[in-house]
Amino acid sequence: MHSGDRFLTILELDQQRQQERQRAEQAEAAVEQECERAKQAQTQLESLRAPLQDGGINPE
Repeated sequence: MHSGDRFLTILELDQQRQQERQRAEQAEAAVEQECERAKQAQTQLESLRAPLQDGGINPE
């Protein structure tokens, strides 16, 4: 080992773990938001498609 090398303390490891956990939770929340936006977009698309089909227009 070089004199400048050092081991991480248990406290530092716990802090890193907590930061990783927070990042994971934030990423999960972002994914959930994107899923909700996608559901809303799908609903909007379906609401626009119905009048077109009723008018005899194929929106595909």
